Order: sequence, then structure tokens, then C-alpha cells
Amino acid sequence: MSELSPQAQAFLDNRDVDWVIDEVRQRIMTGDLDDLDVTADLLLEGAEQEDASLDDETAEELTTHLWAESLDTAEEWADRTTDVDRVMAAFESLVEQDISVGVFVDWPEMELQDDDRGGVVIWVNEWERMSWTETTEIAIHFAGVTSSDAEIGQALFDALTAAGLKPGAPQDGSLALPVLWQWHVSDPDDEDFDDEEEFDDADPDNDDLANKDQPDLR
Repeated sequence: MSELSPQAQAFLDNRDVDWVIDEVRQRIMTGDLDDLDVTADLLLEGAEQEDASLDDETAEELTTHLWAESLDTAEEWADRTTDVDRVMAAFESLVEQDISVGVFVDWPEMELQDDDRGGVVIWVNEWERMSWTETTEIAIHFAGVTSSDAEIGQALFDALTAAGLKPGAPQDGSLALPVLWQWHVSDPDDEDFDDEEEFDDADPDNDDLANKDQPDLR
């Protein structure tokens, strides 16, 4: 990675904005962020909250730096099948069963249709619980439309199990899943960078720092 400008390094050295850098890094590493402009905007928003000096050019520089840093970290598992791959394989199976799936979304964003069997979501700020260095437990939520909640929960459990994961029993609209969340970080230099997300992602309009509530499941 290239050497940072004095302005960018000064921002990184400012302990008041450690939480901003940590949150943006976490969201890149878990796959919640997939847009360079949104990433820069989050840095600017955090700087404003802490009354820290940060201009647009430096925010773009820091965005490039944090993405390069994340790519370097994720290179360790670039050629491995990770728990993330297993979750996505399970979700592909659910889509084939007419169950809508969303990653880092909430129920209104899912826009379930009357003819959907149901929906499954990894909640909009579940990235907070994820780790690429140790196994943590995340929640996956589900709800029925033409099928019952119980049927959608069982389909989710079966798909995750078939993919090689060990989910907990479905209960009250969600199940717990132990995962080592090693996301395959996208390279901004790839031509299809903005098109790599397979399932619904968070609306950039909802990408405020640290302001997302936990779900009302129904």
C-alpha cells in the first residue's frame, strides 16, 4: 500500500475517530459495504460527528486505503470455501424454492410478494456480530407468506445443514448460526465491482453510522 498523505495519516492517528475507522473496516470486511462513494460518505459523516478535519479528497484516499487493507487481509482465504460461501449456497437453494432472500436488509426492503413462499434475511446491521478471526453466532430471520413460518424456518434449517453448517433450531422467527465470516472482499479495480452482490444489499440511504435498530420480525 502506498504511503498516506499527512492529512490522511493525521485522521487515522486521531483517537476520537477510531470508532469510525473500525466501523467502516468492519463493514467492508463483512460485505455490508460494496460502494466506494458510500464508504467515503460514512467517513465524512463520522468526522463531522467528532468535529474532526476531513475533506472529500482525503476521505477518498482513506477509502482506497481501507479497501486495499481489507483486500490484503481477505487474501488469506481467497481460494478457500468459507462459511460465507456455505451461507450463500444455502440461500441460492432457498431462492430455487421460491423463498426470497436478503443480506443486510430489513423486512420493508425485502418487499415480499403475495405469491412468495416466504422470506429469509440476515438483518441490516448483523455485520456488527460477525468476525473473520473467530466463530461468532449470528441470527437469521424468516417469515412465511404462502407457506407457514414453521415451513420457512425448516427450509432454512435444512438448506444451511445441507451446505455444511450447524444452525440452531428455528424458533420464534429466527435461528442462530455459528459462522466464521470470511467474506471474499471485492476489488474496486474489477470491472464488475458494483455488480458482484448476489442478494439484496442495504439501501445506501440507510447507511448512516451506528443508527440502525434491531428488527420488528413481523
